[in-house]
Order: sequence, then structure tokens, then C-alpha cells
Amino acid sequence: MSTGKGFKNETLVIDQVHHRIHQGVLWTYSGVEQGVADNAFMQLLLRIPSGEAAHIRLNGSVGGDAIGYLWEDPISSDDGTAAIFKNRNRYSTLTNNVLLFTGPTVTDKGTNLMEFYIAAGSKKQASGGEGSAFEEWVLNTGDYLLEIENISGGATSLAIAMDMYVPPEGVPSL
Repeated sequence: MSTGKGFKNETLVIDQVHHRIHQGVLWTYSGVEQGVADNAFMQLLLRIPSGEAAHIRLNGSVGGDAIGYLWEDPISSDDGTAAIFKNRNRYSTLTNNVLLFTGPTVTDKGTNLMEFYIAAGSKKQASGGEGSAFEEWVLNTGDYLLEIENISGGATSLAIAMDMYVPPEGVPSL
């Protein structure tokens, strides 16, 4: 309810994602790789620390046909380059403990949890496309591999976007 100057008594309803942004607990990552060869991958390694659960939503954008994957318990010989989640509430001072890396050296992908086709055309007929895991995944402690495979028949651009929140202590994990 808002009773400040210029406001009438009213109830405001916002969706859960919007609410998480206001709480300062929703982070985002987005990255693009140009000129990814046919049958090559864009990969992210997600490391969730002990005692936490990360809620994620994935989105892939591509310049040609591709397949998105989510793997659990991958093994890497090199984590890759540390990437940064950005808090979607720029006033928030909250941080999270989830680690994210680009370009890991993966020796075993682990268990496949999901794959989704991203239609965008192939070779000279490619026009671009987008696909997502429409609902969130709640991931337990451990490592996860997010990847997009270029299957367009030629080099193309790939992008991964991910929203993530880890409910702070005392905030329900609805």
C-alpha cells in the first residue's frame, strides 16, 4: 500500500521476477562469441557453493541453427576465464557466491539435464533465432555446464543470456 503524497490507497501487484529485482537478489549474465565454427560450442561453467541453490533461466541467441544444453557435474581441467554476474538492481549492495567461467576446458560433460533446439536457418539462409528454457531451473550445490552448439553448417555468432538468483537467508525460495 502506498500512502505517500500524490498516491491513493492501492495495492500494487508485480510478478516474482520483478520482485526479485527489487529485493536486489536477481543477477544477469550475457555473452556473445563471434565466428563460432560449425559443430563448435560456446560454453559456460557455473559453480554453486555448498549450502546454496541457484535459480536460473537460460536464453540462447544464434546466427544459425544451434542446440542449447544444460549439463550437471561436468569435469574440467581448466575452469576458463572468470565472468561476472551483474545485479539487476543497481542500488543493491548484495553479492552472491555463485561462480561463472567462460571457455572452460571440459573433459567430461556430466549428465545431460536438458537440450533445446534453436531454429535460425543454415549457411546463407540463416537469419538468426532465439530459444530458451522457459521456466527456471533450481540447481543444487555443484558444477553445471551451459553450452550452445553451432549446427548451422558454417561459422556463426552465438550468445547466452542467463538470469540467476540465490535467495538470501530468510527469503523464501518460492
